[in-house]
Amino acid sequence: MVARHWFALLVACVTLAGAVLRFTKLGESYWYDEAVTVGLVRSSLGSMIHALPGTESTPPLYYGIVWVWGRIFGTSEVALRSLSAIIGAAAIPLAAAAGKEFFSKPAGALAGALVAASPFLVWYAQEARAYSLYVMLSTLSLLFFARALKAPSRRRLAWWALASALAIWTQYFAGFLVAAELLVLLLDRRSRRHVALPLLGLAASTAVLIPLVYRQARNGRNGWIADLSLRSRFEQATSWFLGFPSHLWWVAAAVVVLLLATIVVAGRHDRRTMLMLLALSGAAVVVPL
Repeated sequence: MVARHWFALLVACVTLAGAVLRFTKLGESYWYDEAVTVGLVRSSLGSMIHALPGTESTPPLYYGIVWVWGRIFGTSEVALRSLSAIIGAAAIPLAAAAGKEFFSKPAGALAGALVAASPFLVWYAQEARAYSLYVMLSTLSLLFFARALKAPSRRRLAWWALASALAIWTQYFAGFLVAAELLVLLLDRRSRRHVALPLLGLAASTAVLIPLVYRQARNGRNGWIADLSLRSRFEQATSWFLGFPSHLWWVAAAVVVLLLATIVVAGRHDRRTMLMLLALSGAAVVVPL
């Protein structure tokens, strides 16, 4: 019985461990960006909606959810951050399920473990900001993308479009991943026959955000990014994501070599899947960088 359900049991254990990591240190004082979230949550719903274009550079979905959460559980550090911690923990089994869909149960378990232990994702799950929800919904989009690619149907593509729309409504950068997934679906002959209607819904939901994007692009909140060189952005992002100082560059190099070796020895189907996922990663990470 245990042998039959080893994957579910392992993912449950990994999720529990990841949740423990995410629920530590929630009581530390808010920092500046989180204080902006708190100010928005403590205002009325109408005032928050009115203030979003001038105070934030992200879509409104997270703020609507955290506003309701704050009304129920309060706006203390632990109360608001616990929403991100729960959402961050939920991303673990979703990553495991996506890995299983793309490759196998062992690959899924490994994917879940990597998400559970990622220093970057633990950090995001301890902030009263939209990032944890963005990670979870992007992972959900990837999961539904894998299922739609494996056995295309209008229903499966509709679920993918819904998850993708919610991800974009949480963080505009989700659009890079969603656009890459859409391109793969359009190139796949079986998927292309069913994607028209879900794509129309996705496009319509994204178009609604255009006036907000325009106003937020003019609020000057992101001007400081232009002062950072591309090299410093790359070094900081690599260091924070992998969880070690940038001078240990050889660790990242070893990971790249291991990845390339895995692609070489993999079977034809797994190799194609890995190359596709690398292309999606490039669209989601390299292009916006």
